Amino acid sequence: MTAVRRLKISPTMQKNLPEVVNRFLGYKQAQGLAPRSLMDYQHTFNKFMQYTTSDELAVAPLQDALLLFFQRFKDQSPTSYNIPYKNLNCFFAWCIEQEYLSQNPLKRIGLKIKKDTPKVKHHDADTISKLIKAPGLGTLTGLRDYSLMLLTLDCGIRPSEAFGLRIPDIDFVHKRVTISAAISKTRVARELPLSAPVLQTLEKLISVRLTQFEDYVFMGLDGNPLNRNSWNRRLALYCEKAGIEKVRPYDLRHCFAIMFIRNGGDPFALQILMGHADLQMTKLYVKLANSDVVKQHTQSSPVKQFVKRSTRVTKLFR
Repeated sequence: MTAVRRLKISPTMQKNLPEVVNRFLGYKQAQGLAPRSLMDYQHTFNKFMQYTTSDELAVAPLQDALLLFFQRFKDQSPTSYNIPYKNLNCFFAWCIEQEYLSQNPLKRIGLKIKKDTPKVKHHDADTISKLIKAPGLGTLTGLRDYSLMLLTLDCGIRPSEAFGLRIPDIDFVHKRVTISAAISKTRVARELPLSAPVLQTLEKLISVRLTQFEDYVFMGLDGNPLNRNSWNRRLALYCEKAGIEKVRPYDLRHCFAIMFIRNGGDPFALQILMGHADLQMTKLYVKLANSDVVKQHTQSSPVKQFVKRSTRVTKLFR
């Protein structure tokens, strides 16, 4: 086997932070990283380099910049802290591998990842029922939004994955949709079964779509795929129209997962449908579903109908 030769980098480039960052981003893009993740990396670097005093790529000045940079997250959520932490940690690990750095400056100053418990917002069936009745089905945007709501509630697809769907991804014969590796958050493809009402709605949407644009299933009138911000705004409008509490795009995915478990679904099947790498998040859904069971039991246990006699015990000995 021919040995792989490491590309030699000039001493000047080794010390130039912006150039090395661009090289790292190119490497990540070549790996097939999702566009959204690349944007997160770019955002992290843009913010971090506001705290650097020079373009030198060296451990000592990087440590100083990191301490200042992460001070801005002291009052923010673990998620707000963890995303840039993971991005920078990955970058520094790559720099060590490529021999740009000898040590990881994040590890040197002792910063660690923060424990983050995922926040799952669940809405009851009445709220969701009012939401899906809000879009007007006589318009293309209304039919599109209604279709996306049903799709998410039927299979738990991630919003970002739904936005990337193209017409060939939907198999009307075998009643399933394919999430390709290119749009999957985990970069692992999976197939999701679809119910008949959802297929009928998607078929109707595709039949009236604007054919002069690309073949994205969910797109705006300008031909561009729907995105997270626009979908969030659309849901907010429907919630206001229906007179219900705010429902976020990811809430529909959470509702699918919790109701799937309540309706007797298997946790391992849910893990596959949701595209989770492990059971950690799935266990959270099971826990939330079971907490509702306890509440329902407290309210509805049949034994209350039968046990109405006094259980007061008379003392036999004084």
